[in-house]
Amino acid sequence: MGDKAEKNDLNNHKALDPKIAHGIWEMIGNQTAIKSRAQFRAYVSSAQSNITHNTWIKVVLDGESFDAGGYFDAVTDYDFTAPTDGLYALKGQVKLTSVKVNTNNYLAIYKNGAAISTTYVAGNGIGQNIVMQVNDFVQLAADDLITLYVYSGADDTTDIVTGEANSFLCGHMVALV
Repeated sequence: MGDKAEKNDLNNHKALDPKIAHGIWEMIGNQTAIKSRAQFRAYVSSAQSNITHNTWIKVVLDGESFDAGGYFDAVTDYDFTAPTDGLYALKGQVKLTSVKVNTNNYLAIYKNGAAISTTYVAGNGIGQNIVMQVNDFVQLAADDLITLYVYSGADDTTDIVTGEANSFLCGHMVALV
């Protein structure tokens, strides 16, 4: 091996210092370094109209801005699966249309089917739009599921606004635990 890494350098591990070779194989074996790069941003790209009022509704995050590692499912379950134990930074946002005055509106991050972080915004006027955001640092174990849910106390004419800038869930691992 010279100064430049070659394609077969990892295959020639016998030529490496034993400590270096062991470290490389250990990292490749458990892929912790790769999994710790988990980061995603998913958004609502298809209309989610006339959402049922007074009911928690899963936000259909069917578009992706990016998904390093492929841990977000934007096709069937619209959730993030933690690839490894760690501390994750999460942020969700939903923009609702036609929200009536004095209605209760909530946004929540769910972990394995239960709300762990919730925010509340009251209806601010007849037929107005509102934006709700929820942010948190959450300790996750490998295979924990993260989803975004919304609740609107308005009638069934409320819609979730589509587009990357309007309704989304994003996150990334901050630290291994």
